[in-house]
Amino acid sequence: MPEAGKAATTWFVIGASRGFGRELAEQLLSRGDRVAAMIDAACSPDPPRRLLLGSDAYRLVRQALADRLAGVETQRDLAATTDIDGRS
Repeated sequence: MPEAGKAATTWFVIGASRGFGRELAEQLLSRGDRVAAMIDAACSPDPPRRLLLGSDAYRLVRQALADRLAGVETQRDLAATTDIDGRS
């Protein structure tokens, strides 16, 4: 558990399936922090580039992507003004 009065910190750890990444993730979890872990799944038959582990990781990455997409959407009209044939 985190120290009394201290909120848990969420960490993003890439390469959490082995070596340094795994050790780091385990230590962070043991002290009460949250870990959004990604592993390299290149050895699977049809591998995803990265695989999110846990619902917290999925939720955090989904929110980050939604925030990024919202930023891109604010530029949509401006981007369309550069179309050669006026299509958007």
